Amino acid sequence: VMEQQNSATVARGQQGSTIKNIVFDLGGVLIDWNPHRIISGIFADRPESDVPWDLVEVLSTPLWRQLDQGTITPEEAVARLPARYNKEDFAKVVAGLLPYFVPIPNGVEILELIRAQRCYKTYVLSNFHENYFDKIRTQYSDTDIKFSLFDGYTISSHVKLLKPSPEIYERLLKDHNLVPEETLFIDDIQENVEGAKQAGMHALLCTDHAHLKRQLYETGILSSK
Repeated sequence: VMEQQNSATVARGQQGSTIKNIVFDLGGVLIDWNPHRIISGIFADRPESDVPWDLVEVLSTPLWRQLDQGTITPEEAVARLPARYNKEDFAKVVAGLLPYFVPIPNGVEILELIRAQRCYKTYVLSNFHENYFDKIRTQYSDTDIKFSLFDGYTISSHVKLLKPSPEIYERLLKDHNLVPEETLFIDDIQENVEGAKQAGMHALLCTDHAHLKRQLYETGILSSK
């Protein structure tokens, strides 16, 4: 029901005003973010019983969000890790994440379909650590996601704000001169979707790329012309 309401909201927006800007989250939408896969891969040389699975939960704690916000360095994050976790293992995770930030093919397909319409500007709004964002932006500048084709970025660690705080949506709109009613935001977390709606934007939840693709066709964002 929630997803149907999201579609209807965008559809009504299309009738009242034209969507001109589409803003993408990265993790879970365009870039793979799977903490279990990350921990499993980084510690693949260890027996299953020796893998520090408890670090999976650290990747969604306030400590990790401070990294995304850019208010602490990786070294500070390791130093502040609660004593119940292994600091050396956590340092290995922080240093070894980059290979696991890979494009999601179904997400890239949707991005390419939107770009092919040639009537939308595209942007990124993401909670992402500065060093990692800069590296993946360079790595995929002209391939897969093709970051060079985006019209702008608002990254948490750059602006020292986090979704779903109202301030980061305001910053997105202000920095890129976007009209909320003309802007669609796509994210994989419901509270971030709600934050965008509170800021006056249209928003869709992406937990299934095939479903998102259908929604975009149903609402007229994508056309089969």
